[in-house]
Amino acid sequence: QRAANSRLLPLVIFPEGTTKAERCLLKFRSGAFLSGEPVQPVVLRFPHTYDDISWSGRTSMALNMFRILTSWRHRAVVEWLDVYRPSPAELS
Repeated sequence: QRAANSRLLPLVIFPEGTTKAERCLLKFRSGAFLSGEPVQPVVLRFPHTYDDISWSGRTSMALNMFRILTSWRHRAVVEWLDVYRPSPAELS
């Protein structure tokens, strides 16, 4: 109901629930798609030369956050994909 209410701000959900190393996509969680509303997929890329800011579990989350917050800069590339509209079969 909230997703369909045009008076509210758009809802932002990260269906993977986490970040992962390059060239890897995790299975999406279904919560973002349960409402049956169109979904605007967006790819966030963080190209890096020295430090990869994704957290893969090899270090603690606290150490990874410290690395991110004490780095001089991070670059983000945002890629907007086509809007996903559920088919009638998916809505039923």
